[in-house]
Amino acid sequence: MNFARNSSNGKQLLYIFKRGLAARPAFKPSNVKNETKATFDNNILIKERNRKKRWEIENVSKDDFFKKYAHIHARQKRESPRHSKAKYETTSPPNRNSYKKKLRSDLFVNPLVEYIYGRNTIVAALNNPKREYFTSLYYYGSAFEELPTDIRDKCEELNVKRIAVDKHRLNILTNNGVHNNLVLETKRLQPPEVTYLGECDEERSEAQLVCNEEPVFTNDDEETTRSFDVQTMKYLKDEKRNKKFPLGLYLDEISDPHNIGSIIRSAYFLGVDFILMSRKNCSALTPAVNKTSSGAIELMPIYYVDKPMNFFEESRKNGWSFVSSYLTDMKGSTKKHIQKEQILELEDLGGICNEMPVILVVGSESKGIRTNLIMRSDFFVQIPFGRSTDDSNQTIDSLNVGVAAALLINNIIR
Repeated sequence: MNFARNSSNGKQLLYIFKRGLAARPAFKPSNVKNETKATFDNNILIKERNRKKRWEIENVSKDDFFKKYAHIHARQKRESPRHSKAKYETTSPPNRNSYKKKLRSDLFVNPLVEYIYGRNTIVAALNNPKREYFTSLYYYGSAFEELPTDIRDKCEELNVKRIAVDKHRLNILTNNGVHNNLVLETKRLQPPEVTYLGECDEERSEAQLVCNEEPVFTNDDEETTRSFDVQTMKYLKDEKRNKKFPLGLYLDEISDPHNIGSIIRSAYFLGVDFILMSRKNCSALTPAVNKTSSGAIELMPIYYVDKPMNFFEESRKNGWSFVSSYLTDMKGSTKKHIQKEQILELEDLGGICNEMPVILVVGSESKGIRTNLIMRSDFFVQIPFGRSTDDSNQTIDSLNVGVAAALLINNIIR
């Protein structure tokens, strides 16, 4: 038993000895003589630790070295295939700011001209001799080829440059208007200013317009005479429609361009001879007005009035009558100044142009006609309300000014 026990202990000692031999290091550490603690850095990274850096070879600090050679590393990085420009061909450009500047310059809108849009509007503008010049015609797709042949020939005659663009460019030029893939760049219309209306010649179907009246002073600052420009305007004379004298339309404080365009279109279609607008209170004749009027702004004589009260007074002296659309049953300070004989029914308007030249005055939907113009009007008319006035939930108490103007014009000329 003792022999067996000793033999088993010997086997265990032999096994432990062999394991010890297997655990011996493959090489002798370099720090055995120095009796220092062996580490991974000291034994494996010997070559890396002994290699000198570039700034150490040049005997400069690390910060100074990278300040001196940073641009060289950046250029090498850009020229490497890994950072080539081909990476940005299908994505956004590397310099976004330069791309935005190029885009903005390409979509520049010239504030000194106006951009007319819409097929009918452009056709009417090209045939309008009052337009001084045309610059360019922008179109998308086959919009230009779809124009009539005479219009395309007109563009060549007027030397209008044709430029094919995308829809985004047309949206920018028209402020997202309905452009029908056509935009015309041209000079703005400048309607003349009228001081007052002169006498009418029934035989020749002509009416006088006094424009640009200015006083002339002497050296003693005393007014001697007045200089003015008298223009003659032809008007439509239709005895079958009870119209021997001219009919004008005066717009007061209408600021919505779509209402202005709708009124101009209806007035041209129904036979109004000319339109007068307050310069300071009405919307300007913008491309939106032109588009809404479907080009009627190019065909209808339109004038500005700078001094409305003086215009009313001087025109009445020359035989013109002013008919204002006004709520005659409204209570107010001007109600007591309106005589019963001045109030007309809607049916009474028929045939009034057979007796005298007439100016129909319409105002805005919110404020109506100004009080000082109402006090200088000859007659008043209103469109009757078709429902019961006792309705307490009534929220619609008037018509759109464009619709109301069309109804009044149709009743005057019928």
